[in-house]
Amino acid sequence: MLYLTAGASVLAVDGATGETRWRWQAEDAESQMAPSWQGVGLNDDLVFVGLRSVQVAALRQDTGELVWATTVGSTPAMAGETVTTAPIHAAGKVFVGVANGDSGGQGRVVAVDAATGEVAWTFFVIPRQRPTHPTWSGGRARRRPRPMRFRPAPCARTRPGRWAAAGARWTSMRSIRNGSR
Repeated sequence: MLYLTAGASVLAVDGATGETRWRWQAEDAESQMAPSWQGVGLNDDLVFVGLRSVQVAALRQDTGELVWATTVGSTPAMAGETVTTAPIHAAGKVFVGVANGDSGGQGRVVAVDAATGEVAWTFFVIPRQRPTHPTWSGGRARRRPRPMRFRPAPCARTRPGRWAAAGARWTSMRSIRNGSR
C-alpha cells in the first residue's frame, strides 16, 4: 500500500493494482486541514500527516478515518506557520518540524504521542532574540533563519535510527534517538 499526499488529500493506493483504496480530506475547507506536501509517516496501524493548519493528524491505515489531530504551532497562531516536514514515527512518538522562517517565527521540533496525539515535548531549533530563552543558553540568533527540515542522517559518523533537524544559516543540528532529546 502507498500512502501519498496529493493537493488537499491523503490517499491510500494499492501498489499492485494502482487502485485508490481511500481518500481523506478535511470536511470543511475553512479548517485549513490540508496536508503539507512533504509526505506521511507510518506506524503499524496509523498514517501520520502534517497539515497546513499547523496540526499533525493520525489516520487509520485501513480506512483513512481520522483518529486524532493535534495543534503543534504557536498559541496564538502565527501567520505563515506550518508543518514543514513529513512526520517521523519512532519510540511511540511522532516527530515533526514546524517553521515560519519567512515571518520571523521560531523553528522547532515537536514530539507527539503516537497513540493519543498529546504533545510530549517541543525543542526550539531557532532561538528567540533574548539570552534567557531556555532552548539556547547565552546565545542570540545572528542571522535570519531558513525553514527547518528533517533529514535522515546516513553519513558514517551517525548511527542508524538517528534523524537530524537543520534549518538555520548557522548550523543548528539536533539528533533524536529513542524519543529522547
